[in-house]
Parts: sequence; C-alpha cells; structure tokens
Amino acid sequence: MWVTPSRYPKRNLPHVGGRQGATERGVPHPAAVAAATLLGIPAEHKTVPWFWSDQADLELQIAGLSGGHDRVVLRGDPDSEKFSVLYYRGGTLIAADCINNPLDFMAVWDALHKGQPVPADAASDTSFTLKKLATGAPALSEKVTTP
Repeated sequence: MWVTPSRYPKRNLPHVGGRQGATERGVPHPAAVAAATLLGIPAEHKTVPWFWSDQADLELQIAGLSGGHDRVVLRGDPDSEKFSVLYYRGGTLIAADCINNPLDFMAVWDALHKGQPVPADAASDTSFTLKKLATGAPALSEKVTTP
C-alpha cells in the first residue's frame, strides 16, 4: 500500500540479481513520478536492492549487488559469527554481505542510497563504525568501545 510520495514503502521483488526475496526501498509512487514528469520536475529513481535470510542463529543481510566487484574487504571475525564482507568496484562500495551485523547492513544500505563513499582501506577497522566512515574521516574520539 502506498502512503505518500515522500514516504516510499518497500516493494518486494521476487528476483533481483538472481536472489529470491530481494527488496527495494525508496521506490517512488508511480503517480508521483508521472505528476513530476508532467510538471517538468526531475524524479529520482535511486534504489538499493537488499535481501535478508534467517538461518538458525545466523541472520544474513545483503545490501546492493556484488557482481563485478574487484575488491573484497572483510570487516570483523567470521569465527565470531558477526562480520561483514564489503564489495568494491573501482574503489567504490557496491554491496555488503552482513552476518549478525545489522548496524553494518544499515550503514552500507544508507551509504549506497545516498551515494556516500566508504573508504575500503579504513572499512576493515572495526574500531570505527561504517556509519562514521561513510560520513567522513572519523576522529579518534569516535572509535567504538566494546565492554
């Protein structure tokens, strides 16, 4: 159900990039796009496909499409069952696979949606949040502290 053009609900897509259950957010209401076109107002169609799957005690969340990547950055320790794999093409973040790491997933989805860079060289350092990396170079005071 569509609400208003400013609050785009999600739209389930049966197959995106060959992944069942993928979803897109930020898809404008077709009537809003038609009205904007008639008024000569450019309408943006930036969408970020995403996917999730719960497998026993593991939650997999994927943002973006990793096909054609030329660099992979591991963030976290796979043995801890909480980590992320970030995919880059030409130095630009294009996707992430996040295991039990919803904060990384949301940060990547948001960065992809807004076109914010996440530097690959800094992304593997888990003492910085991806959200901070996407909004600019973090200061030492912004490091993540774990109890």
